[in-house]
Amino acid sequence: MVGRAAGRIGVMPGCGLAVANVGDLVAMTGVAEVHAACNAAAVGDPAFSDFDPAGGRKETSEDAVRGMVTALSG
Repeated sequence: MVGRAAGRIGVMPGCGLAVANVGDLVAMTGVAEVHAACNAAAVGDPAFSDFDPAGGRKETSEDAVRGMVTALSG
């Protein structure tokens, strides 16, 4: 897909990406960018109103972001 796009559009894989697999995915596909949630369960009371989604609230994890950046930096 990346080859066929030939730089005309970006191919951005996501869903299920983690520190453990993102480096291999980039190496195998040649993508230049990825989409990753890098989230963790939110701790404590709801941040606002009574919002409480199924499976609990999530928030961006600084550790997950740092790990992803490190994995992508080689």
